[in-house]
Amino acid sequence: QTKIPTRATYRSTGSGTGQREFIGNITHPANDFGASDYPLSSENYNQLRNAGQEVVHLPVVMAAYSVFHSVPMNAAEEPGQLPTNLNLTSCLIARIYQGDIVSWDHPDIREVNPNLELPLQLDFYGKPAEDQSFPIKVAARGDGSGTTVIFTSYLHKTCPEHWGEDLVNSRPNWPLANSDNFIAADGTSDLLSVITDNP
Repeated sequence: QTKIPTRATYRSTGSGTGQREFIGNITHPANDFGASDYPLSSENYNQLRNAGQEVVHLPVVMAAYSVFHSVPMNAAEEPGQLPTNLNLTSCLIARIYQGDIVSWDHPDIREVNPNLELPLQLDFYGKPAEDQSFPIKVAARGDGSGTTVIFTSYLHKTCPEHWGEDLVNSRPNWPLANSDNFIAADGTSDLLSVITDNP
């Protein structure tokens, strides 16, 4: 409660932008408060404190994060039977984001998904295509994102042989960034649209 009327404005910008604006030029932050999926780095925190700024971190929530897909798997043939689930280990996900695995019919994906049935791909004449590989399109946040820090930290901690510490960042240099099968999206809603629109 305040004695003087106070107006607060909240903008959903992503954690990277939010933290940059909160830090400002150290002596004059652009914002007075912000929310982020990850705390300020020790370096930024100490710079602000050394410049006379009071900084308070308030943990307010714990959340779960997921990897979404839109793999067009065949629906169940029997009434009441659920479609096949997609199983991926952290190392498979890391290898997909590295560009090491580029198709859903890769043997290592099939090994943990023995019942995976991908749609039959047809050629121009409506006949089964000679190449039945199903290319993987990878989507990720292109802006600074707290979710990306959590995701890349998870890949590094669970599969360091395929995801180096240099790729743990709110805005990493995605290995597939220059590939035709990589799509960067700004903001969560755009990312969900990309997944939905690109099976």
